[in-house]
Amino acid sequence: MDDARSCVSSNSGHHSCQVTVATAPAALRNKDVERTMVEVMPGEFVPLRGSIETWEAVMRGSIMKTRCSCCLLELCCIQDADLIMCPGCRIISPIAKTRGTPNSHSGGGLGLGMTVQEAKLELQRRGLSSTQL
Repeated sequence: MDDARSCVSSNSGHHSCQVTVATAPAALRNKDVERTMVEVMPGEFVPLRGSIETWEAVMRGSIMKTRCSCCLLELCCIQDADLIMCPGCRIISPIAKTRGTPNSHSGGGLGLGMTVQEAKLELQRRGLSSTQL
């Protein structure tokens, strides 16, 4: 699938950019999962860590908390993502790694950010503990 989409823009004066979506070459794909690659800057493609993978990580507790570098919204995303897209302002930001956080060799890519509140509500709805949040 080759597709151009408009994406990250902000009402706070940050630059807009265009994200190009393309299917990952076979060498980059997991045998069972076809990864969507997103162009986050000219010529720089990273795997998109989608909503299904994000919700599975929330259920497993394999997430990390961070804040959007633009709007300061408290977010969580897949633990080993390198970048996060804020659901509030749609800015893509690098994730500051702390000691003990898995490196990008185990996943990396662009994680879809989710508000911590949204993740807590879903865990409570399913009767699961939200203490990791």
